Amino acid sequence: MNTWLFAFFFAGAAASLLAQNSIDTLAFGPFRRSLLRVVARVRLFSFLLPFGALGAAPVVGPLIAVPNVVGVNAPTQVLVTVNITDPLLIPGSVNLLRLDSSGRVIAILAVLRDDGTNGDNVAGDKTFSARLTVSEPNISSFRLKISAAFRGSITRVTSLPATIFVQSDLSAEQTLSTIGDQVAVGNIDAALAAFSPSDVNRDSLMSLDTNGRQKLAVAIKSARLVSATGSLRVYHIPFVEQDGTTSYVELSLSKTGPGPNDWTVVNW
Repeated sequence: MNTWLFAFFFAGAAASLLAQNSIDTLAFGPFRRSLLRVVARVRLFSFLLPFGALGAAPVVGPLIAVPNVVGVNAPTQVLVTVNITDPLLIPGSVNLLRLDSSGRVIAILAVLRDDGTNGDNVAGDKTFSARLTVSEPNISSFRLKISAAFRGSITRVTSLPATIFVQSDLSAEQTLSTIGDQVAVGNIDAALAAFSPSDVNRDSLMSLDTNGRQKLAVAIKSARLVSATGSLRVYHIPFVEQDGTTSYVELSLSKTGPGPNDWTVVNW
């Protein structure tokens, strides 16, 4: 709860007590009853205001890591960004945390900045960024989280975690990138070769105009892995709506052969 709310609460309580003493000493009859009603309202307002303010807690996120899939023993530059618009944010307090499998913080990896450096595109746009090198020796995954401090708040505020996947084979991601390139230039027949045979898939891709193809290509190339189990990869592909909000479509790839390009879109 903000410091000024505590001050307001206690000041209101003190004022109401002083008013009560004055009423007991000076007021009488109808005038005394009117003053008592005023004091009661002051007390109620000073009591309820802090609880109403609790709903305006600072928001951190979402945390986005690009790419969120890296190769084993392959040092990879990962750009981490997070949007924080609350004016009470304390500069220099936006930390990138690494979590263990139980969700405990094991390291502070970086401090995100909004000054146009270290991967940050535009200074002062409320998007905080950091670029770090990820290098892992084994197939695995780990989670990252943002922690930030705000004036008037005793505890730090954190984002939802994001997962980085470490894979021995990045051919699934290469397949998605190739599909995106093919859709972007209108080579729909080549793109469809990576989809499971379906009239719905063909009709959906063939019906796109130039703008639709470009939007789909960007979305596919921005896909984020959310699950990797055996030969199945599940991704979320982001679409920016007309009102500026982002929605996600689930897309699944399945390994259908021994070759590096034998990945097929089986669901989207």
